[in-house]
Amino acid sequence: MGFHSLFLCTILIPFISFGTSTHESQNFTSRSNDLKALNGFSSCLESTILDWNSSTSPDYCTWSGVTCDALPHVGTRVVRLELGSTRLSGKICESLAGLDQLRVLNLSYNFFTASLPENLFHLQNLEVMDFSNNHFEGPVSTAICSSFNRLRVFKLSNNFFSGEIPENLGNCSSLQHLSINGNDLSRSLPESIFQLQNLNELYLQNNKLSGTLSEEVGKLSNLVEFDISNNDFFGFLPNIFGGLTRLKVFNVGSNRFTATLEDLSHCRNLSMLGLSKNFHNEEMPQGQNLEFSNLKVFALGNSQIKGSIPNWLSGCKMLQMLDLSWNHLTGSIPSWIGKFNNLYYLDLSNNSFTGNIPQSFGNLKGLHVMDLKHNSLSGPIPWELSGMTMLEILDLSHNKLSGEIPQSLIELSFLSSFDVSHNELHGEIPTKGQFDTFPTTSFEGNKGLYRHSTSGFMPSPPDETRAQPHHQKLEIIGFPFWFGALAGFLITIAICFASDGHHPTKCHQAN
Repeated sequence: MGFHSLFLCTILIPFISFGTSTHESQNFTSRSNDLKALNGFSSCLESTILDWNSSTSPDYCTWSGVTCDALPHVGTRVVRLELGSTRLSGKICESLAGLDQLRVLNLSYNFFTASLPENLFHLQNLEVMDFSNNHFEGPVSTAICSSFNRLRVFKLSNNFFSGEIPENLGNCSSLQHLSINGNDLSRSLPESIFQLQNLNELYLQNNKLSGTLSEEVGKLSNLVEFDISNNDFFGFLPNIFGGLTRLKVFNVGSNRFTATLEDLSHCRNLSMLGLSKNFHNEEMPQGQNLEFSNLKVFALGNSQIKGSIPNWLSGCKMLQMLDLSWNHLTGSIPSWIGKFNNLYYLDLSNNSFTGNIPQSFGNLKGLHVMDLKHNSLSGPIPWELSGMTMLEILDLSHNKLSGEIPQSLIELSFLSSFDVSHNELHGEIPTKGQFDTFPTTSFEGNKGLYRHSTSGFMPSPPDETRAQPHHQKLEIIGFPFWFGALAGFLITIAICFASDGHHPTKCHQAN
């Protein structure tokens, strides 16, 4: 027995040693390949990554942005390369595809140029690819998901990609987040994209996409956020909402859709509804079956919608932004808007509203912008508006308001823009607080208004016809914002409501 055991050991030990040395050799070769890939990537950069130096720091797993992991059968390998917001420039070399165990690749918010190497799209272990906010160009690779389907997150937003959205995207069966917004992509959506049953977030806004919207969108039952705004889609918006019960963000603003808005009754979880610049000359839906108790953003501006402000809107207690501007809405402004405690942006301008400004608006403690210009509102300016303590922009111009400017408005210490021009106001213009900073153009066109001066009283300047500063309008999510002290704040909030936190969600997106 002892002899046989000794004999077997003599035979087997060389093979065991050979197997161990072979594994170590393969591991060394793989690590050498990772180092070669990283050095190749670095050599194509026009900028430098300070601690990427094989001489001073031979263990590349400690380099900034590099994460390694011990993997079965292949040893310690690079699994994450995260260099977002590091101000890198240059192009991406093909050598980067040598990181064949890479799971996360994030090069977002840099200054990379040229096209993406084709071989990057053959990395079979990739789960996250983020190239957003760079200067990449050329077509989106048709090799995407041609040899693997582990990809969960794919971000190409805010670059210069052109051409079509590749049909192969439909092969990315694990995809949960797709953002290719802010490019020069054109033509229609590939039908294959509607096969992505795991898709939660789809951002295609700010491209040149066209055509009609397929009813197949309704099959994306896990969709939570959907944004195709600022494209050239047209035709009847299909009734796709019956299957989209999880939908929270729906933005189709600045297209050419027509539809019956009653169809939206299925989407009771909506927190953002962007419909601006669509549905021209249709009626504002008045149906009682519309209920959006979670709605935070409602944008239906610039659509020439007819009718009045519907009662169902009173149930939207969570509203933060309401834009019904540039329509043909009539009737009075309902007082229940003053119960929207979370409202910070209100634009009802350029309609045909009549009646008084509701006194209840004074309860809007968090309101930053109120724009009621170009209507037919009458009566006095309510002194209660001084209760809007956070107000920064107040535009009541081009109405039929009468009486005096309430002295209480001097209490609005954050007010940076105020316009009551072209009304029927009279009396002395307040002179304290922010009112000392407003130009005379804010009061013109009111024959009875005058401004106090050290030498007596100065009348308000004569009525002048001024062109509306349409060229100063900025569109975010389809609704109009003008430049002013609040612009930065509003843009930040709006972006948050249009992306992956785009708002009632967390503000991380990359768009």
